Amino acid sequence: MTTITNEPVRYTDARSGTGPATFGQRHLWTKLAGMEPHTWPQNILQAAPVPAGLTVADVRDAIRELVLRHETLRTRFRRTADGVTQYLSADGEIGCEIWEAAGEDAESTGRRAERELEQTNFDLATNAPMRALIGTLHGAPTVVMIVTSHIATDMLSARLVRQDLADLLAARDKGEPDPELPPRRQPLDQAAYEATIDPATTTRSLASWRTRLASAPPTMLGVRPDPPRPREFLRAELTSAALPLAANALGQRHQVTSAVVLMAAEAVLLAHYADADRCALQIAVGNRIAKETTWSAGIVRQHSLAVIDVRRASFAEVVHRTWSAWMHAQRTGVYDTVAVDRVRAEVQTERGVAVTLGSYFNDLRVQTRPGAAASPERILAVADTTRFAWAEEYPSDYMEFQLRFEDTMGGTRMSALVDTGAVPRNRVRELLLGIERLLVWQATEGVAADGPLTSGRLAAITGMPAFEPAPVGWVRIDGSWVDVAAAGELLALAADGAPSAVRQFGDRCLIGYVCGPVTPTLLHERCVAALTGLSFGRRNASCPTHYVVCEPGDCDWPDRPVLAQGSGRP
Repeated sequence: MTTITNEPVRYTDARSGTGPATFGQRHLWTKLAGMEPHTWPQNILQAAPVPAGLTVADVRDAIRELVLRHETLRTRFRRTADGVTQYLSADGEIGCEIWEAAGEDAESTGRRAERELEQTNFDLATNAPMRALIGTLHGAPTVVMIVTSHIATDMLSARLVRQDLADLLAARDKGEPDPELPPRRQPLDQAAYEATIDPATTTRSLASWRTRLASAPPTMLGVRPDPPRPREFLRAELTSAALPLAANALGQRHQVTSAVVLMAAEAVLLAHYADADRCALQIAVGNRIAKETTWSAGIVRQHSLAVIDVRRASFAEVVHRTWSAWMHAQRTGVYDTVAVDRVRAEVQTERGVAVTLGSYFNDLRVQTRPGAAASPERILAVADTTRFAWAEEYPSDYMEFQLRFEDTMGGTRMSALVDTGAVPRNRVRELLLGIERLLVWQATEGVAADGPLTSGRLAAITGMPAFEPAPVGWVRIDGSWVDVAAAGELLALAADGAPSAVRQFGDRCLIGYVCGPVTPTLLHERCVAALTGLSFGRRNASCPTHYVVCEPGDCDWPDRPVLAQGSGRP
């Protein structure tokens, strides 16, 4: 039987202080608050082997030194009247368990330990955003695992922390001093730096965000007239040996990284899925250009927005547009999340749509620079070894669809973290297989793969049908398909019991009729609030483009006396 002992690692005389949360911390705080109480899917688990001959006390001492060197591992948070605050105390402790596996199957015990440690739901106000676990066999430590909340580390900085822990263990094994780390910016220092950003830079960044938000499709998903279904948050996995070969070959051909190629493929398939002219993807921006951030373990990473135009484009053209959108997003990756949220709210009011930003691209692979290209024959030879499977539930409702790419033995694992309320199960499989088929086809067909990627052509290549709205009751507004009936439900909610109706006028206009006493401005404010909040769950709705307040009557809406009318927009 596995013996588990709780032995917290205590530290004293550490640096203390209080300050505003960094931009990245603020973003993660909001995200995690929306996931409570199940915040563990945003945790990052790392493990390091323990050199033979070290004791449990040696490992605990290395953990203690680790949290003293990287303040993010012991940073806690409070919400105050001024916003989210981070704070450090001079004395504290890190949760640590000792798992003794003598008499048990060490491999199964290790898997259980990993699972239980990873599924920690951190109380960020009370406890440090890190826990540790030391695995022992007959009292001798063999492995040390650490789990961190995403508010403390991103994937890159978690790897830095793991490497530093391994180096600290190695120093103890050799009887050497702890290795020195290069100068690095701690979270309190990062917050102080962000407070000094030039206002002109902030203005330019917000203007760029406004432009991208104004052109982003309201959603890449959830517009199809599927019957209502329960929401599940699941993870699907496609493991492919052909995918990295094809992406590398195309990266070599177009002189971009394979990450750009994968992102371009996701943009093409999501736009195809929604019958949209553009694809909006949130991407992770490392923000580690300054040398003092290179070894920062804190969360300096932020998400930025890439809007990719796929209209009448060949795959080569989409790749280069993706590279341009990627670079633009990278340049505006340091920003005040509160200010961007304010800009997003203004754009949503102006457009009369909910810009969900629920689709993500996340490449966690180590090597993305293209190398020598594999031959078409080699790519095709391994294409039939692809495996698709559903993994465990993923309790998170802050995203609709995220593609995550990771290295695996002999290939790449493409994981989709998905809200089945937005994308039904069968469509998830189609999307993942479609991305692989598109890239394999592009990499192996040569000249035949040139030319615009029309809906019909994509359906033939990928096996995924194009979006087809119902013959009646759907209208294309602001780049996306809108269900007129859903818009009518939205207006009825805003009318608060007063008679109302939505009528389609021409190809791109929805007129909302309501019997007073109300103004177009108030109606629009209510529609936007419902559409962007939690009170209205339809992704295929839009606010009316024009509001008409009428007197009550028995005649048809357009024939009733008009009391007021207008767009309701500022």
